Amino acid sequence: MADHTCPECGHIFSAPDWLGSSPKCPQCTGGASAATPAKTPKPLTTVNNPATEVFKRPSAQPQPTVSGEADRPAPGAAVAIEDNSGVKRLMARFSNDARLRSLTAGLLGGFLGWVVAEMLVGSPTTFESTVFVGVVVGVGIATLLGVAEGAAIGSLALARRGLAIGACMGAVGGLIGAGIGQATYRATSPPGTVTRSSGSGSFFSPEVARRIAREGGEAGEIEIALIWQNHNDLDLHVVDPSGVEIFYGNRQSPSGGWLDIDQNAGCSVRVNKPIEHVRWKQANAPDGRYSVYVKHYANCGPSDPTSFQVEIKNGQHVEQFEGRITFGADLGNKQLINTFTHSDVSLPVRENAAEQGSGIAVFAGVLFGWICFGAAVGCAQGFARKSILTLRNAAIGGAVGGAIGGLLLLIVSGIQLGGAGGGSHTIWLGRMLGFVIVGGSIGLFIVVVERALSATLVVRNGQYEGREIFLDKKEMRIGRNDALEVYLGGDPSIVSHHATIRYEGGAHIISSDGGAIQLGASTPTSCRLKDGDLITLGSTQLEYKCKKAMPSPEERKNVANNR
Repeated sequence: MADHTCPECGHIFSAPDWLGSSPKCPQCTGGASAATPAKTPKPLTTVNNPATEVFKRPSAQPQPTVSGEADRPAPGAAVAIEDNSGVKRLMARFSNDARLRSLTAGLLGGFLGWVVAEMLVGSPTTFESTVFVGVVVGVGIATLLGVAEGAAIGSLALARRGLAIGACMGAVGGLIGAGIGQATYRATSPPGTVTRSSGSGSFFSPEVARRIAREGGEAGEIEIALIWQNHNDLDLHVVDPSGVEIFYGNRQSPSGGWLDIDQNAGCSVRVNKPIEHVRWKQANAPDGRYSVYVKHYANCGPSDPTSFQVEIKNGQHVEQFEGRITFGADLGNKQLINTFTHSDVSLPVRENAAEQGSGIAVFAGVLFGWICFGAAVGCAQGFARKSILTLRNAAIGGAVGGAIGGLLLLIVSGIQLGGAGGGSHTIWLGRMLGFVIVGGSIGLFIVVVERALSATLVVRNGQYEGREIFLDKKEMRIGRNDALEVYLGGDPSIVSHHATIRYEGGAHIISSDGGAIQLGASTPTSCRLKDGDLITLGSTQLEYKCKKAMPSPEERKNVANNR
């Protein structure tokens, strides 16, 4: 027999010599030696292994440590990652702040609407395509505004309702707004009128560029493109400095001009998105004066007037014109679009444009259209919350936002009073910025007006800290049920229907409905609220805010008697 020390647990035991120099420890294998009392084993520690749980005893000998590694976790050990509570608080504050949330939703909605509209339509050239763009942008803005509040507080019911109502009201708003703007334009611009519709730039609009590429048109120092949206046969005529007219009957001129695209000719082969294109190659265009005309050659079925768009690229400068033309309405059925001068330095000189419509009337009509658009988007908030007060306040805020956003859209798109354009941005960029600005403006002012005209509850702690709840109904139920008007789902100490706030006799009164209410140091079952009151429900603290303290019926009666 010989004594042995277990290298794993430190237990000293006796074993016969025939077991060798490293016999198994009876303590570790479940047996015990009667000859030698067992030492108290060291506690087991658990090492997390990706494949299985491994139980290991710590070594009896202390392990040397390297300076700076004393607090380093062992390899394979689970490491707790410290939660960055500052970032979480910032994100929570952002989602709970009604102004930031609504502004962001409006901006994103405007951008989403622009992306879809560019993919489906590009540059609108007709009444129908313009109204369609308005509908798409309206749906984008109103949908994201409708979903934002429900998503922020985790209320699926409110988010679903906001999504459905936002999509419907956004479409209605876009239809009404764009329709009013286009109707005003038509009313103030009779057939035969051409309007310069954009500022200068250096590229064709996306729609014109797509059609030129589709038909294999050639690039040039001077390019003139005509597009329209039906099967009628419109013709592009260009007179060069030598007096030669390029058109379907004379496709090339000695100066190098060439009509390389001519569509819907004679109503034989018709396309839905036709284009005509005249170009002079690089360094081949003669200096001098050019005149551009559009002629309505044949009515191939669709009703007139036919809306069209002309874009003129003179060197590095592009101008866009819009107009309408009716077969047989004008002498010779030919409209002068623009006369410009080309020089070797490629600086455009616009000498004589076609007579424009009433700029102020068009401006006012388009702006009124955006006001109606914003009001309709705001109404979606009222319908989603099922509140007449919110319907009124949000409609006012949306109208204000639509007016301001619409005005900024006209500015960034290069449209000014009298039709004088400006700005070096491309047309698509102006539309994108404009729609984003309109969406953000509508979203922001809906909340600004609601805050000014509504009493509110402000959450002062917990998951929804900073959230503003507009008291926009005569009865506001509070609890953890997301079907209630005030949903507080982040506090487990709040019951399903905890309390109710009612508007009675010119004041808001809070009463218990299954949960305790603490108002300051008291715990009333019912109490009239005044500005600045702190209300505690469960572990959530709410502050009641009212711009003007509401007098009680008795106070109002006393005031009336003292007059």
